[in-house]
Amino acid sequence: MPDILKYKWWHFRTDFPTWSATCNSIPTSFPLVPPVGSGGAVSLAGFLRAGSGFYYRAQQAAGTPGFTLRFSNGAGGPIGATFVPRLDIFRIK
Repeated sequence: MPDILKYKWWHFRTDFPTWSATCNSIPTSFPLVPPVGSGGAVSLAGFLRAGSGFYYRAQQAAGTPGFTLRFSNGAGGPIGATFVPRLDIFRIK
């Protein structure tokens, strides 16, 4: 790679506010923190583009009833067979 295309230094944490101020699609805070809410109250809608992802922290207190997450298309129907939704679950004691 030509030297002109290489960064001589990189200060991501200090440069991030400048980027977010000039580009509306970049979140305004760093580190990037996902939204948080009660697991039973999760209701999200939007588009996921190729190569992108969305993170949401659905929290549930110990001993509370379980809840169901449903992935659906924009009309509330099932997702097409060509799509593969991914759900990651972490349990912290």
